[in-house]
Amino acid sequence: MSQKLHEAHQQWMMKYERTYTNSSEMEKRFQIFKNNLEHIEKHNNAGNKSYKLGLNPYSDLTSQEFIASYTGLKISSQISSSKMESIPILFNSNDDVPTNFDWRQQGVVTNVKNQNSCGCCWAFTAVAAVEGIVKIKTGDLISLSEQQLVDCDKQSHGCKGGTIDSAFESIVNDQGILRETDYPYKGVDTQTCQLNGQIQAGAQINSYATVTPNDEQQLLQAVAQQPVSAAISVGDEFKKYMHGVYSGSCGTDLNHAVTIVGYGISEEGIKYWLVKNSWGENWGENGYMRVLRESDETGAVTAVEGIVKIKIGDLISLSEQQLVDCDKQSHGCKSGSIDSAFESIVNDQGILRETYYPYNEVDQTCQLNGQVQVGAQINSYATVTPNDEQKLLQVVAQQPLSTAISVGDEFKKYMHVVYSGLCGTDLNHTVTIVGYGISEEGKKYWMVKKSWGEDWGENGYMRVLRENDETGGQHGIAMYVYYPII
Repeated sequence: MSQKLHEAHQQWMMKYERTYTNSSEMEKRFQIFKNNLEHIEKHNNAGNKSYKLGLNPYSDLTSQEFIASYTGLKISSQISSSKMESIPILFNSNDDVPTNFDWRQQGVVTNVKNQNSCGCCWAFTAVAAVEGIVKIKTGDLISLSEQQLVDCDKQSHGCKGGTIDSAFESIVNDQGILRETDYPYKGVDTQTCQLNGQIQAGAQINSYATVTPNDEQQLLQAVAQQPVSAAISVGDEFKKYMHGVYSGSCGTDLNHAVTIVGYGISEEGIKYWLVKNSWGENWGENGYMRVLRESDETGAVTAVEGIVKIKIGDLISLSEQQLVDCDKQSHGCKSGSIDSAFESIVNDQGILRETYYPYNEVDQTCQLNGQVQVGAQINSYATVTPNDEQKLLQVVAQQPLSTAISVGDEFKKYMHVVYSGLCGTDLNHTVTIVGYGISEEGKKYWMVKKSWGEDWGENGYMRVLRENDETGGQHGIAMYVYYPII
């Protein structure tokens, strides 16, 4: 086994032309490579993920080393400037947008670039966004200069980190940005700003604006207009991404910047954002990544309780708090996703009874210690064909399902009867579908179990209009559905 690992390391070194200064450094890097490879193989062999991991040029780096050198986003407290739009741009959520959209197919995106070991992702995403809007407005696709921002943005710190807004601010203040051929990328911040007014700018922008935070429907509308710069959270698994729709673990803070150049739905029915990165074409899908779109978490426990009762005859109240504390891919009380919740139950070899791990309504460290027998286990989980209410009907007849829905102001005021009212602008909540029927008035409905207590709705339940001819169903109820498998 050790020989095979050494051979794999040697082959990797040759492929990426990696050399080391001495045998001690080589042994250190081999051990890191070995750990990374073992994690990759464990993940890929699990076979129940929407994405695969793989070796890439960064496979002999620890997560800490990689993040320190290959990210670089700082979150600014506030930039005082008349050029900054303080109010986010609001798009009409009713405007029709394509189901799949890729700015690369419109010739709006330059080739994938590589920031190398300079922490200036913020410069690369700002440049990519400007390149895109310039092409859309003028018809000219021009590769612009990230090095200008590294050297001349006085509010950022070159290779030591910077902000997206200060990058745009710098382009506005410097009356444009040069072509990359006139100010080439060096990947270092040891030179002074080379702007002298002698070379004509390759592009100019008048200002910049933000998209409404935490609103994926608004983001969808924005991306349909032009490529968009975005801050993301990068962790160890992210750097190993190879292909598929990424729904894995994130870092603990926003530390990297990328450019969203499209969106779509995969062949497996998973919605994603198409992201251009700045780590070269040997990373991910030729330098790009598909990231899970419209994710949410709550509702998984009820679905597990249901299938456990169906399969073994025992109705057991299980622990939501275990997921809040122990699901490393979600963010506790701040948010999470349904699939990562099921994934956590699989990885932790089950979920405890609520009596052993009671709900506390706060984030705390994971209390699992292997001393208490689990209340239930699942083998895996699966999805229902998106936007197919007939298929959803068939699966609900087999077991309760976890689903994402769109919640707005009117929804929270629901009291009784079949709800057909206003929705929110994005999928922001999860519920459990536990049945369906037809009301006395002849309206078809889904029977939904909520997590807001018995004083809400119909004793904690809700009937949601079924088969309303909207894509995804009422509130998007049929768009993003999961169920556990025992």
